[in-house]
Amino acid sequence: MRLPSRDTGFAPPPTRPLGRERRSLALAQLLASIGLAAGTLIAATVITAGIARADGLVPMPGEHTNIVAVAVILGVLFAGMGGLTAMSLAPSRPPSRRD
Repeated sequence: MRLPSRDTGFAPPPTRPLGRERRSLALAQLLASIGLAAGTLIAATVITAGIARADGLVPMPGEHTNIVAVAVILGVLFAGMGGLTAMSLAPSRPPSRRD
């Protein structure tokens, strides 16, 4: 039984360089990226259509819409914090390989 790998994703183990698998690896990464982009676009379109149909952000007379503004600000704040966290975790240069 193999030990669990610390490196996940499409990269090969550090002890074995890529040979002919380079093209299939690039294709797998490209298809994964296209799938994620398409899924994001579809989700954004569905959510936008749902908001437009529901008229959820239109202020009604006599109702307090402050909670909507607070929710939007918190959503943008959380998204920004997630982006900053992802950028801080990314290595600035690739680790050197020792063969």
